[in-house]
Amino acid sequence: VARTVKVHELHSQITRQGLSPLYLVIGEEPYFRDQALSILRLAGQEGRSLESSGESNPKDSSQMFHVDVVYGDETDASEILAISEEASFFSLRRLLIVKWADKLSTRDGEALIPYFQTPNETTTLIFAAPKLDGRTKWVQELKKRATVVECAPLFENQRAGWVTQRARELGLQLEESALEVLKDQVAEGLHGTVNELEKLVAFMPEGHRVSAQD
Repeated sequence: VARTVKVHELHSQITRQGLSPLYLVIGEEPYFRDQALSILRLAGQEGRSLESSGESNPKDSSQMFHVDVVYGDETDASEILAISEEASFFSLRRLLIVKWADKLSTRDGEALIPYFQTPNETTTLIFAAPKLDGRTKWVQELKKRATVVECAPLFENQRAGWVTQRARELGLQLEESALEVLKDQVAEGLHGTVNELEKLVAFMPEGHRVSAQD
């Protein structure tokens, strides 16, 4: 059964239920897509999805997880299936990320449908894209079977709150004028805004309230 989660809900959802065998990370905000992929990688490295006898050594967790990344314009269904179905001799679980999944051909997408219906339980297969053609059968089947992680851009009324929260996490205090400048920049993408906030952390004296001029 498909589930839909926001990026900020993904970590707690994995903590409760473990990693799913299928994910669709979709939306036009690259920062959120990257954040979702980082959360999924980290969850795998921590072995959250694995049944444990309690005897496993945390130091060995990096050996429990094997990560592959392919790109939709450079791969095809046969490669995705070969990696997804392959048993790894070096890890207990495999994670395969298909970036730019929107570049996959319809023929390759349709060849993946049987896998979506019975995925390999020791593999987590992740498709990531700004958007996909929901009219195609393979995308419909993927959305029906996968955990869908929504990565849409922030609405205008969400921008100030997001900037304030991110600044607080970095230890920054923003004056209203600075918040206005950064809030407007969010429209161009969150990666740029985060970069500016991180530069402020390096530049500003501790405890100083950030102004628009800063």
